[in-house]
Amino acid sequence: MGTFVLALHSHLPYCRGAGRWPHGEEWIHEAVLGTYLPLLVLLHDLRDAGVPYRIVIGLTPILIEQLADRDINVRALEYIDDQVLRAEKDVRRFTDAPDQGRAELANFYVGSYRRLREAYRGRFGRDLVGAFASLAKTGHVEILTSAATHGYLPLLDRPSVDAQLRIGRRSSRRLTGLESGYRNARTLPASRRRLLRTASRTSSLMPRFYLGTRVPRVMWPAAAGRASSVGGRRTRSP
Repeated sequence: MGTFVLALHSHLPYCRGAGRWPHGEEWIHEAVLGTYLPLLVLLHDLRDAGVPYRIVIGLTPILIEQLADRDINVRALEYIDDQVLRAEKDVRRFTDAPDQGRAELANFYVGSYRRLREAYRGRFGRDLVGAFASLAKTGHVEILTSAATHGYLPLLDRPSVDAQLRIGRRSSRRLTGLESGYRNARTLPASRRRLLRTASRTSSLMPRFYLGTRVPRVMWPAAAGRASSVGGRRTRSP
């Protein structure tokens, strides 16, 4: 018998130094302000309040490499400062309109962005990876890693699969100081034994079939002729 775990999965492609708005590195700045900071503030507040929670969060190596990058941290803070200024201008604009409803909404975001900025600079010291690791060290969060570049392993050859798993785990260990299991591994059936040897103790394997829909044979070259069970119904590869 296995155990079902609903895990939060966090990932962003590599966008460091890829330009600015509307396309580029601001992709990760938006995620810092809109996702990771609010989540970390909530989880740290719950821990400080003595709430006995446990949660599983997947943090891909390519994501945490960017969250730990000094240049990204500097530019993320510039982005947050800019969002605060824009929200403050909206307060004045809607107050002068007058549009009380929108002015109150803009004022809400001014307060929210300011609190998140202070948490980023003060509470977490611009170290979001360390903030996640802190929660893991006290047993409130279990961090899962993934293949190094979040690559689609069924389409890679065996040396590449081995390298993806080995480097992904090494990267996560270097940045968090923790051993991590694998999330979203999507391994080839022939690679599962190598995954289990490489992973620490937790693996999440993507199924060969999704809701009864067959995955093209090229996606699973080692699966030909093998049966798979989906929703209690057995299906077979062509």
